[in-house]
Amino acid sequence: NGEDVRLKCEFSGIPKLKVFWYKNEAPIETEPGKITTKSTKIQPDRIRARLVIKRLDTHDSGYYKCEATNGFTTIESTGVLVVKT
Repeated sequence: NGEDVRLKCEFSGIPKLKVFWYKNEAPIETEPGKITTKSTKIQPDRIRARLVIKRLDTHDSGYYKCEATNGFTTIESTGVLVVKT
């Protein structure tokens, strides 16, 4: 509670992948100073995506999904975040 968390995922694909983040199946909206996302190309066909949530509270607990798509295929990575008081 009150800490920051960074969720990361990496995907490979051609053509270029576009990354989306979800919490409990709903798209995550960025919030300055609270929730940020970033995608970085680390190789010609590989991307690293990051979701940062600052000042965690129990409302941030949930099922998170990182999804990458290029129009031909969709790949996802999932996890559960539990914030304890």
